[in-house]
Amino acid sequence: MKSNGKHISLFFIKPEYHRHGLGKKLFHYASTLHPSIETTVNSSTYAIPFYQSLGFAVVGEKQNYHGLCSTPMRRYHAVFVQKNKYTLRTWQTEDAHSLVQELNNK
Repeated sequence: MKSNGKHISLFFIKPEYHRHGLGKKLFHYASTLHPSIETTVNSSTYAIPFYQSLGFAVVGEKQNYHGLCSTPMRRYHAVFVQKNKYTLRTWQTEDAHSLVQELNNK
């Protein structure tokens, strides 16, 4: 991860180890080392379903940079304050209601 843990760069798993959960475990481990409210990645076409399974969404058109195609994606994390600690998790639809309530109270 680079840019203070906000951008994933060069994240690959050898093909013979695909579909064994290693990518998700490595991603979650890296996320604990570099917590961030927002994470971005420029995904290969092949990896888009993987990143979507982690909560990423496509945020732009496919790009071609020196012959390499990638699609920009972003993932937001909900932040909760509990006893002066912050907890990050993937944003969920139900969080919108809590956010509206919080904004209306201020």
